[in-house]
Amino acid sequence: MQRRQVLRSTALLGLAGALGAPAFAAGKIRPGARAALIVVDVQNCFLDGGTLAVKGGQ
Repeated sequence: MQRRQVLRSTALLGLAGALGAPAFAAGKIRPGARAALIVVDVQNCFLDGGTLAVKGGQ
């Protein structure tokens, strides 16, 4: 395979990916009055042996 063929193929794949992305995009999220966003940050810092260990942290 020659360099020009590789560059052309790469460009075409990039263009196809950019044009095809909206077709697979998720719809907009419309949270209602009862919706909640829950964020869980799992850390071992407060457990025994962690950087911020506390008594009874387990």
